[in-house]
Order: sequence, then C-alpha cells, then structure tokens
Amino acid sequence: MKIQSYFISLSKASRSFILSLLAVITPFYLARFVNVFDVGIIVLFSIAFSTLIIYVFPVLNIKNWIKMYIISAALAIALLLNFIFMNFYVFIFSLMLGSISLSGRDISPNQPIEQYAMAYYETDIKNKRIAFSIYNFFSYSASIIASIFLFLYVNIDYRTVFLILALVALAQFILYLFIKFPQHKRVKGKDIPPETKKRVFSLSYLFSMDALAGGMVTVSMISLYFKYVYHVSLSTAGLIFIGVNVITTLSILISPIISSKIGLIRTMVYTHSISNIFLMLVPVVHFLAISEIFLFLRQSTSQMDVPARDTLINTIIDEDYRVNSNSVISAVRNGSQIPGPGIVGAMMTVFPPFMFLAGGALKLSYDIIFFVKYRKIKI
Repeated sequence: MKIQSYFISLSKASRSFILSLLAVITPFYLARFVNVFDVGIIVLFSIAFSTLIIYVFPVLNIKNWIKMYIISAALAIALLLNFIFMNFYVFIFSLMLGSISLSGRDISPNQPIEQYAMAYYETDIKNKRIAFSIYNFFSYSASIIASIFLFLYVNIDYRTVFLILALVALAQFILYLFIKFPQHKRVKGKDIPPETKKRVFSLSYLFSMDALAGGMVTVSMISLYFKYVYHVSLSTAGLIFIGVNVITTLSILISPIISSKIGLIRTMVYTHSISNIFLMLVPVVHFLAISEIFLFLRQSTSQMDVPARDTLINTIIDEDYRVNSNSVISAVRNGSQIPGPGIVGAMMTVFPPFMFLAGGALKLSYDIIFFVKYRKIKI
C-alpha cells in the first residue's frame, strides 16, 4: 500500500470515531429534550440532509483538496459549537453544518473523493483489495475505540464528549494536509457513456434496497431499541457496541481472503445473506443476552461485503467517472436510508421487533436479486 492510502485510512478512522460515538449517544442525549418518536425523526433528518450534501458537493467547481478542507473544517466547527452551547437547536444546526449522518455509518461527502484517491494510488487489483480492507478496518477499529470510551466513561459529561469529538475532527483536518488528492476529470451527465450510466443506475437501484433496510437498523436505532426494550444504560450500550465493532473489525480483515478465493460478488452475497438471517433472529427471544448473541453473530459477516463492494465499484467503473459514480451511489444509498428511522421510531412503541424482521427480510431480497444479476462478473 502507498503511504497516501494509509493517510486516507487514518482520516476515515477519525471520522468513524466521531460518527460512531454520536450515533450511540444521540438517543440518550436527545432524551433530555424530546420523546422516542422525535429521536427517530431527527436521525431521519440527519440522514436526509447529509444525502443532499453528498449529491451537491461533487458538483462544486473547486479542487478536490479544497473540498476536503472545507468539509473537514465544517465538521470541527459544528462539534465545537455543541461544546460551547449544549443546546438542542444548536445540535440540529450542527448536524447540517457538519453534514453529520446519525446512521452510524460513514456515508459522507468525504468518501467518494477518498475512494477515488485510493483507487488512483492502488491500481493493482490485489493491492486495491487490501487497501479497501485496511480503509474499512481502520474505520471499524475507530468504532471499537468509541464504544470502549462510552463503556469506561460511566458518568458521561456530554460537554466533554463534544470537545473530544471536535479535537478528533481537527485531527482529520490536519491529516488532509498530508494527502495529495488527485483531481478527477469533471464530466457532465451527458458526457458519461450510456453503458456506465446504466451500470451506475443498476447498482444504485439495488444498493437502495439494502440501504432502505439498513436505515431501519442503524446504530442509533439499535441503540434506541436496547434502551427502550431492555432499558440499558449508556455504559451498557457502549459495552454492547464494543462487541459489535470488535467482531465487525475482525471480519473486515477476512473479507479480502474470501474474495480472493470465491470472487467479489459471491463474497458480497454469501456473507451478507448469513448476516441477515441472524439479524431477523435478534428480537425473537425477549432476553437481553440472547438478543446480544444474535446481534454479534450478525456482525460476524454483515460488513464483509463492504471492502468487496468498494473494490467492485472502483474497478468496473472507468477512472474518469468514479467520483461522479461514487457520489451518485453514496447519495442514493444515504437517501434510501431516510425513511428507516422514521418508520422504526413510529413502530417502536407498537412492535419493536419490526425493525429487525423487516430489515432482514428486505436485505435478503437484495442479496438474491444482486446475485442473479451480477453473478457472471469474475473479479
């Protein structure tokens, strides 16, 4: 791997720490201001607004490195405002200013440009597989640290948390100073070849199915589920997500080994299908330990598809169109998550298991359709 790829992976790690921490603490923090349904609406709003930014950001006619400075500086300022004011309306404003999605997943305006740069520096398919695995490994490792922090910080002081997050966001900005972001060729929609448009549309449509289901089981919504159904404390939630993130991180390292043996498509589908069966089993037995076990089993394979998916997209799409394509796919994925938190928030007081049962079933449907359509691709 090139040194630039490591810097990019570190920048993703810092951002993942922030987003993971915010996703878990938000239901607890907002409980001081609003009810459980409103929490779902706010999570929905955060995903919707960040989707808008993802869609608009690539259109700006400025250099990639300037874009990255702007978005990273905005995140640091947004978190600093929360530290200073500790106000509900400031929190909502900060979500917009920092393009913060409370899904717990790093679907941000930074990602399309980072992934383009990664694929630019890592041209060999083997190195590309490894690079995207490290990229995601660093991300989930940061999520582990975030969960450990929450578990150990029992008497949590939200002001201190926002200060720490602001400092981590500043670290991301500093990292960007050491990264040379290549400038992609700016293309208009009419200049993109029809076959590329067709492929991007097809991928976006399928990924939107997965993302819609994913919106029902975001980190924030799972955190809300355990808080509402089992009345767990924030520290206990932190402990649960330590397990979730440790298991996920280890699985990320195994993904390139599997994909080198059976290919990217089968790695995406087989591992994802197994995880979704376990996802639907999470609420079946109303006992905290059993729910945790099935959640952990779900995480053992749930993210193995991510490095494979990133490698696939940044291989089958021509280099000149990757930033545009990644932005469109990210925007569609993020946008498709929008209804999920609202639906779950509305269902939480009526039938809490709905989020896992409906989410898992929809994800399985995506796996089947994706495999049927793309099984002949040999990468």
